[in-house]
Amino acid sequence: MTGSWLSGALLLLLTVAFYVAVGALIVSIGIRISGVGRVDPMRILRERLARGEITPDEYEEARRILGR
Repeated sequence: MTGSWLSGALLLLLTVAFYVAVGALIVSIGIRISGVGRVDPMRILRERLARGEITPDEYEEARRILGR
């Protein structure tokens, strides 16, 4: 009797782990697609120019280096 109980419990744990893993995968793909936490170098460059941290010449050079 103990063997069937253990195999049932193991099957239940594996099933739950599978569903948790699939859920985590779906959430991570959704986050990646939405762009949360993505760094946009051009936005950072524009912000630095607006704050006066870099000159317009430095901005143009960095923009050229980034290929935009």
